[in-house]
Amino acid sequence: MRTILYCMLIMTCLLSGSCNKNKVAGHQVVPKLVSMPDDTAELFGALGFSYSTISEAEKKLVAKLDSIHGTYRDYMPNNELRDLVAHDPASLTHDFSLMQGKGYVDVVTSDDGKLRLYYWDTGQGGTMIDWGNLCQFRAANGDVYLYECSVADLERTDEYTFGCAILGLWTVRADNGDVYYLVHTYVREMSNLGYAEIVPVKIQDSRLVSAPLFDASPDGYGNNCTFREYRFANWYFKTNAGEGWDWPYRYDLATRTLYVPEVIDEEMTDRYNLYTFNGEKFIYTGDDGGYWLHPSIREFKQLELLFCTKDYRIRVDMMDDGTYRYASWSKNVSMEDIPDIVICNGAYDEGSRTYSFENDGFQYNVVCEGDNQSKLVVIHDGEQMLQQGQIIEE
Repeated sequence: MRTILYCMLIMTCLLSGSCNKNKVAGHQVVPKLVSMPDDTAELFGALGFSYSTISEAEKKLVAKLDSIHGTYRDYMPNNELRDLVAHDPASLTHDFSLMQGKGYVDVVTSDDGKLRLYYWDTGQGGTMIDWGNLCQFRAANGDVYLYECSVADLERTDEYTFGCAILGLWTVRADNGDVYYLVHTYVREMSNLGYAEIVPVKIQDSRLVSAPLFDASPDGYGNNCTFREYRFANWYFKTNAGEGWDWPYRYDLATRTLYVPEVIDEEMTDRYNLYTFNGEKFIYTGDDGGYWLHPSIREFKQLELLFCTKDYRIRVDMMDDGTYRYASWSKNVSMEDIPDIVICNGAYDEGSRTYSFENDGFQYNVVCEGDNQSKLVVIHDGEQMLQQGQIIEE
């Protein structure tokens, strides 16, 4: 699937010129040293304004973008940001909160402040989003460098790339003192299909390089043990209007374990392949439910549904034997806590789209009336005791 889609993207790029054209040499992009030029006339000319501090530059840049953003389809809103980041090392420590608040860019920074990744939707990709990317880092000698590409391009030789969103960035320190960064990247391939993977990198001298941290055989595409292609809209509706987007590729700092989502037929299951860092590499250590679930409910085949009502958080899982399990908490209680109620051996009626559970004379029905339209109905001795519908909070 991804080979066909990639070929389609290449043809689209060649015809429209809409993709990022990131030149690479061998397997390494040549870095550009970020430095404020002695003669700032060229920089100020490219920006269309002068400035004395990085904060002033951001304010003027936002004002400029506000005046022209969206006036024509092919406008690339971050040429000026690229010029600013490419020439002023103060940008590495500036939060760009104004630009992020306006939606002009998203910025992700490592916890040690040495690696910063920028990404933005160029508006040119349609349902196959074309992201613009910048990678900025501080080398051991204190100089700041910049790659005008995505972090995934550090290990590829393709001229035309998708670009990627950055959904996570974790710092890993090896026993020998080396510092690595796990970058959770996401690429949109079409309206309801995308892929994510972990790209491990390290700062080596004046370069940002790919780091082979996973003890797994490659399949010719990145780190095969972390690559996952999935239908994200399905996961969105299954997990309370996207609450589950915060779960895939979680990194447990306490155990130095990376949770990589299990995907079957392009469907997330909410089970995970675990890779634990042994001080040198990540070693596969088994499968489990997420550590953000209470240990008593981590064994199941796949998540069927999660939603919240006015008073409750409700979770339905399919078990290995094909039956279903019901678990519920008070609405504002985390799934890390023990559930208030757990009922096993439930059944599903496809015609009515209803999961049914029996417990001490009470019948708990979870009815799926549509996407994000689930409801809980509790019946006792033939009388309805409770009915609460799904509530989506912004």
